[in-house]
Amino acid sequence: EAKLQYKLLENQGPVRQYYHSRTNLPISRSEWDKDEDSDNEEDDFWIRQLGERLMNELGDVSVQEKIFMNLWNKFMKSHTVVADRSISQKCREFIVSHHNQISDINLRKHLLLHLINLWDNGILFSSSILSLMKLYDEIIATESKNKK
Repeated sequence: EAKLQYKLLENQGPVRQYYHSRTNLPISRSEWDKDEDSDNEEDDFWIRQLGERLMNELGDVSVQEKIFMNLWNKFMKSHTVVADRSISQKCREFIVSHHNQISDINLRKHLLLHLINLWDNGILFSSSILSLMKLYDEIIATESKNKK
């Protein structure tokens, strides 16, 4: 009789309520039988969309500043956790991966202002600003030389 009762419970799913570890939403009975964990899925599109919408609603920020900040925010959100000490490296990666967009939309000045803002908040050294801007300028110079 105990085996029969266990089988009934086994076919119905768990007796107690379980929750997703990231969202804290209850796991439904239909999800229980699936062999995958939905908490491992990365669905941050709605967060990015909300951030972009909020950024675009700002009235005292130029269009180019909004474009730059949306690029930066999207880049930073693609990394799980970034410590302050690794911001310099992330800036380097950002420049390498987004130099075309920065150049095409003429966002160099906004890149510099962003780096200065990071320095002003104690997250970046002034020497890093110089090396990062030099890196950007060298990449752009090399690419324009290669186009000719």
